[in-house]
Amino acid sequence: MSRYKHLADLLKICSVLPALAVMPAFAAVDITEGQVIENQTNNDDANQNAAGLTITYGDSLTTSGVNNVTFNKNSSVNSGGAMKALNGFVAGDGWTFTNNHSDKMSGGLYVKIPEDAESNRNIVLGNGTTFSGNTSVWLGGALGIESAGTVTIGDNTKFESNSTEADGGAIAIWTDKSNGATSGTELTLGRTDFTGNTAANRGGAIANLNSDKAENKTDFYNTVNIASGSTFTGNSAKTGGAIYNLGTMNVDGTFDGNSTTATRGHGGAIYNAGEMSVAGTFKNNTATNAASQGGAIYNSGTLTVADNTVFSGNSTDTGDGGAIYNSGTLNIGDNVTFSGNTGDGTLFMGTGATTTIGDNVKFVDNTHGTRGLQSGAISLGNNGNLTIGKDALFQGNKAALTGGGAIKASYADSHLTIADYAQFIANSSTKAGGALYLGSNNMNLGSDFIFVNNTATQGGAIFYNSMNTNLALNNFTFSGNKATDTAAGIGGAIAVGTNAAGELNINNSIFSSNTAAVAGGAISQADGSTATINIDESIFKSNSVDAEGGAIVSDATMTITNSEFIGNKTTGTVKIEDVEEGQPAYYANNGGGAIFLYDQSNTTVRDSVFSQNSSGTYGGAISTRIGASAENSSLTIDGATFTDNTAGVNGGAIYNTVAMTLNGENVFSGNMADGVANDIHNIGTMTVASGTTTLGGGITGDGTLTIADGATLDIGTTTVEQASIDIDGTLNASMLSSDNYGKLLADSITTGENGKLQLTIGSVGTYDIFGGIAHEDITIDAGLAYDVINNGADGIEIAIKAVEDIAADTGLSNQGAATIAVLANTDDDVLTAISLRAQTELAAGNVDYVEHETAKLNPENKPVAHSISSSVQNQVLSLAAGRMTGGTVGRSGGDLANADYGIWAQGLYNHSKLNGQFKGDTTGISVGADALIDGKNTIGIGYAYNDTDVDSDSRDTKIESNSLFLYGQYKPNNWYVNAALNYTMGNYTETSNPFGVQFESEYDVDSFGGQVMTGYDFASGLTPEIGARYLHISQDAYDVALGHVDGADMDYLTGVAGIRYAFEIESDMELKFRPELRAAATYDFLSDAAVATITAPGSVSYVIDADRLSRFGGEFGIGLTAEWRGLTVSLNYDLDLHEDYTSQTGMLKFRYDF
Repeated sequence: MSRYKHLADLLKICSVLPALAVMPAFAAVDITEGQVIENQTNNDDANQNAAGLTITYGDSLTTSGVNNVTFNKNSSVNSGGAMKALNGFVAGDGWTFTNNHSDKMSGGLYVKIPEDAESNRNIVLGNGTTFSGNTSVWLGGALGIESAGTVTIGDNTKFESNSTEADGGAIAIWTDKSNGATSGTELTLGRTDFTGNTAANRGGAIANLNSDKAENKTDFYNTVNIASGSTFTGNSAKTGGAIYNLGTMNVDGTFDGNSTTATRGHGGAIYNAGEMSVAGTFKNNTATNAASQGGAIYNSGTLTVADNTVFSGNSTDTGDGGAIYNSGTLNIGDNVTFSGNTGDGTLFMGTGATTTIGDNVKFVDNTHGTRGLQSGAISLGNNGNLTIGKDALFQGNKAALTGGGAIKASYADSHLTIADYAQFIANSSTKAGGALYLGSNNMNLGSDFIFVNNTATQGGAIFYNSMNTNLALNNFTFSGNKATDTAAGIGGAIAVGTNAAGELNINNSIFSSNTAAVAGGAISQADGSTATINIDESIFKSNSVDAEGGAIVSDATMTITNSEFIGNKTTGTVKIEDVEEGQPAYYANNGGGAIFLYDQSNTTVRDSVFSQNSSGTYGGAISTRIGASAENSSLTIDGATFTDNTAGVNGGAIYNTVAMTLNGENVFSGNMADGVANDIHNIGTMTVASGTTTLGGGITGDGTLTIADGATLDIGTTTVEQASIDIDGTLNASMLSSDNYGKLLADSITTGENGKLQLTIGSVGTYDIFGGIAHEDITIDAGLAYDVINNGADGIEIAIKAVEDIAADTGLSNQGAATIAVLANTDDDVLTAISLRAQTELAAGNVDYVEHETAKLNPENKPVAHSISSSVQNQVLSLAAGRMTGGTVGRSGGDLANADYGIWAQGLYNHSKLNGQFKGDTTGISVGADALIDGKNTIGIGYAYNDTDVDSDSRDTKIESNSLFLYGQYKPNNWYVNAALNYTMGNYTETSNPFGVQFESEYDVDSFGGQVMTGYDFASGLTPEIGARYLHISQDAYDVALGHVDGADMDYLTGVAGIRYAFEIESDMELKFRPELRAAATYDFLSDAAVATITAPGSVSYVIDADRLSRFGGEFGIGLTAEWRGLTVSLNYDLDLHEDYTSQTGMLKFRYDF
């Protein structure tokens, strides 16, 4: 039975063999190292296998990691011309797929591993994998991945010259949910080169698709990761020249020379509608044909551009986005560079797009495309949102038929934010806004922007046309920007368009060397704009225009505060028509060296400076439009300074045709019109409403002038010519001389209840202030020093009061009053100016100041000459006395040295001070020789040179003096008598600055005198002595500012009584010391004061009373003498005291006895 049983089993086995024959093998596929599979063909539509190698469900390679397998020239009518993988495998390095073809999916490797298959869904290809020359009719010319878990390909992979008639010239990856897929495939590529791959439809190198059919679209995506260092070169497709992405991709590499081939073929390198991040370099990529967008990238999904990415030389033909077209969400990192790209907007943002750009982005030398309808760098679409980080650089970007060489934000609903420190350099547009075209109603610009050398027809740097934005420009710098259109070139730096209706706030900004062909060298506001311009703490320097407004043209409300306008100018004459952005024609007045105000302008200028501005015709600093109506326009000046402005025709500083109001403290000086001093040409209405306006060049024109109650107009010596003048406040005028005084010329002059003519008098006389018209009902105030007679049509007569009346009325001293009288009669221009200043100060009640300053015009009234002369004499006498009675004891016997004669030299320093009056510092040197005769008689001669600086509250005096002196003594025993004679020649140079004007006087002071003293040397070392001293001072005549000062002589006789104490200390080394103390009382029996008589031209002489030193004084001294072998060194200190006066002298003397 067992035998039959075995036969039955065999029959059963045989019965299942046909079934086993049709089942999958589930066996290992045998591939060997270096194997070549080539020239295999599958032309059977029913045979789903690849022509070369198929790994079916559950299969695997016999050996994982087999290297250097080659698939060459294999072809299949089905998917996978060379290889088909329905299961995962691990390949080694160096696999090569060349020239394989599929009539369906993937000419090289086709991967389809469904999720419901119980198999390995992961594929690995090693380093050095190559796909070259593979083709397919459907997806994936070289590699098609329909479904898998992960596909990983190693480094140094190459995809070269692969192509498809559909999507993904090198790689296509997609997921078809009809196969039951619930998740996408993750493709990871090492460092890979994609070169010359093409797709007839999408993705010349890679197409990362959601599905191959719209009806099978999934709600999940495939992921592609491509390692750093990869390259995409010369790939092309209808859309997405290198990559077309609907899933998730991360790419880091170089994209060079990729392109699209069809009309509306977007994304020369990348088309992204999924989620993608890129890094590396994009250069020379193109979206070639008409209406193709995004020379490098077209993004409608979410795109992240990593830090340090570079876009260079990318372009579109007639489309937008020379580098990137964004209609989705775009995030650009830090330090990203866009350079040399061409297209309408290097970065173009479509409707509703959002773009965020990091710090330090650079847009350099990008230019418009063929159409020229967008900016050179960034164009912001309708309802878009653009944010740019700090330190952005826009340089050399160009726009053609549209505005915004760097950025165009023309749509009202768009949003623009630019962070701090952006730079815009040498950008240009052949329309408006060389750097920025701003029409958005939602803008926020940071601070510290720089705009240099940007150019446009209008708005060389910025064209501002927002209807609803309050835009702040903080710490901006505009330099060298230009608006070039000879017919409509407005706003060298900023043009405010007709539609602008928001607020433009400019703070702490600098506008320098900007130019415009027509209007507003720095800023111009178009006719019809209702935008408000506010300028604060800004500088406008050296801006220029051919026609109107060297710095600014305004046609709406403008406020300027705490700003400076320096050296701005207008140069030519232009008629302006066909203005951009719907602006009506301008008719240039060639006016307003700094500011030109149009018909609807209401401008306030507050606390600002206008200096050295110039106009070819009207208004060196400010001009309003000829024919403008005061009903619609106004100009308010509040606390401004106008200096050295010039106009070719009228209005050295201001040409006014509207309602002009002056408030606060306004000062005009050095302004010229047609070569003549002129401040304002007024043919409108001019009101000095408050404060004080001071003129230096006067007013011309046939307008109306009103000085309101409480306000002051100071015309100085200028002429005010108007049709009518109404004086309700104070009119100040200066009467310097008969041909130099203030005048009013008008058909009608009226005076209100509080109207007053305040005169500042420099010289007496008769003045025709009202141009021959009698005006006797005005109150005239000529100050405290003058009498005024109003002679009607014959003018106003001014006479100086008597000196005593001036002193009584002003509170000045007689000397001060006499000086005021002299100044009033002078013909000297400098003294006349001082006279005016003195009158102004007296009117302000500054009597003490006037007293102090007028004293500087007169000779010194302090005892300076006495102090210096006596101090020099005392030095000489002290020195002589020391030689005769000090140093050696008893020159008649017991000498420390037995020499017959000796020479000596002495240096000194003296400091003298009269409290509250003056102080003097003297340095000097003396030399001399003396001899001892018969042991009883001493004779000697000496010379002294002294240099002194005296500082007083009224002047500084420099004194040089040379002194010659003789001395002698008779001393037969302890009793002695000595005498000294001196003669001094002094040169005095005085410098004073009355009222800030410097004067210098020079004169000589000579003095001579002498002293006789007698005393007795007691053995105890005490020496009482008594004597007399005489000094004569002779001061030469000289000239001072006010006239001639007579010479003067002064005498002083002084009695002296005192005591000295000295003793000797002798050492064993032949070194001897002699300390000495001295004290004396002095009394001046004769003491003349230094009275000066001054004679002024045209005036009587008057006397300047002078002070003198007090008669009683004291002299004290201490000395120490050391002698060794004929060499004597002495150190002495002397103090001279009078009431409030001290004179301290230190002397160091050397003597050698032969």
